[in-house]
Amino acid sequence: MTTPARTWQCLGVPIDCVAQPGGTELAPDSLRHAGVGDGHRLIDLGDTRSRLRDPVRDCETGVVAGEDVVGLTAELRERIAGRPEPRLPLLVLGG
Repeated sequence: MTTPARTWQCLGVPIDCVAQPGGTELAPDSLRHAGVGDGHRLIDLGDTRSRLRDPVRDCETGVVAGEDVVGLTAELRERIAGRPEPRLPLLVLGG
């Protein structure tokens, strides 16, 4: 018996904790190309625009690119709230 394909929404969050291009920033695209949604219908919402770029680590919190993280979090919240089909499950592909 075959399970029917399920429809999902997919949002990429290409970030890397070292605040440099590459590395795990490539994960969302790599997962897509590897067929992460094979067997299901994916409505691809693209990727977030925000990236972590400030290499400075906060001496009190240890967080790298703190302001960038705040901006990314705000963008992610907006993208999730504004997705076209809020009742469909959301698959977040991250780095």
